[in-house]
Amino acid sequence: MAYLMPQGPIATAKSNLVQSQMAVVSQNPTDYVSPQSAIAAGLDPVKVNAAWAQALAKYSTQQDAIAAGIAPTVITQYWQASRAYVAAPPKPSLFTPTNLLIGGGLLFLLSRNGKGTS
Repeated sequence: MAYLMPQGPIATAKSNLVQSQMAVVSQNPTDYVSPQSAIAAGLDPVKVNAAWAQALAKYSTQQDAIAAGIAPTVITQYWQASRAYVAAPPKPSLFTPTNLLIGGGLLFLLSRNGKGTS
């Protein structure tokens, strides 16, 4: 006796239901609720740690990260590492418009100093 596969709309509906409930494993570490769950799903721990540190870098304070729904234990674990991904403030340049005007004015005065009226 051969086993017959059910056919028809009910069989299709059951098949779709089973497929929709199957776990989908993401390759993006921040799709998981914590770094530990991403590592438990089989993702590379080095990449997971780097991704979570980078994700925390967009928050200026730990309170902002908590308000966004990130677990405090995750923030505590990754906050220091996340600061490495925060852009450093730009260094001041010597060539600001004010400095150029002052320098140009001084050059003008120095060039006029030797050409007095006699």
